[in-house]
Amino acid sequence: MSTKKNNVFNAVMDDEMLTLLQEQIEMGKRGDRGFKEEAYNVVASAMTESSNGAYVMTSSSVKNRYKHLKQLYYAMKEMMNASGFGYDPVSKRVVADEALCNTWLEVL
Repeated sequence: MSTKKNNVFNAVMDDEMLTLLQEQIEMGKRGDRGFKEEAYNVVASAMTESSNGAYVMTSSSVKNRYKHLKQLYYAMKEMMNASGFGYDPVSKRVVADEALCNTWLEVL
């Protein structure tokens, strides 16, 4: 039986991961088809080291989280292009009235 726990990302971890990925872009580790595997390995190692043993990050967990955040970004972008949605910079959330949200969720 495996004792490996899945990493549960939080906002701080997301920020760290995105900052590290940005550094990889600046170093040329991202091409037209996405990040090179080396970039995911570097980010995973840096996050593991910065956690002081709280978790062990793998390149696949970084890659999966990046894909998830990318999906959320495109969903948010689609909402922001739709009429009736706005953005609250204080809470950093998309906002709309309840009726519009319910209509939007019915379509999904």
